[in-house]
Amino acid sequence: MMEVVGAVCNEVGSGKVGIRISPTNKVSGIKDSDPKATLTRTVNRLIDFGLAYVHILEPKPNFDHPVETVDYLTPVLRQSYQGNLLINGGYTKDTANDAIGRREAKAIVFGTPFIANPDLVERFRKNAYLAQPDSTTFYTSGAKGYADYPPMQVAD
Repeated sequence: MMEVVGAVCNEVGSGKVGIRISPTNKVSGIKDSDPKATLTRTVNRLIDFGLAYVHILEPKPNFDHPVETVDYLTPVLRQSYQGNLLINGGYTKDTANDAIGRREAKAIVFGTPFIANPDLVERFRKNAYLAQPDSTTFYTSGAKGYADYPPMQVAD
């Protein structure tokens, strides 16, 4: 991974390069005997590249996630990596604001909520209802489930 990051940084400039890691992902049998040590070492090595950002995808504890996870590592990794850190994993508007307020990250990334709410930022601004995504349409072809959610209805 470090060779690839280095090669891309050399080609386009490190300020244009970001990387996403998923420390507790066990999909398809992925497993690390010591993810805390592995990922702490990883983010420590990434510091030297001066990347635009590091993005951590990790479900928060007690978040409804179908895959059993290991210890929640984002806070540990944040201690090591003080650069632009983006985090993702089940945040709501309130928990995202709390995380930013505690400086857990530079930004919170919303994936699934944006699928059903292409106007998510405006809905957050107005404390509006969030549409729920249809997970049966995830990773399928076509627009259904990705580009067919209606925008928020605004009263006249």
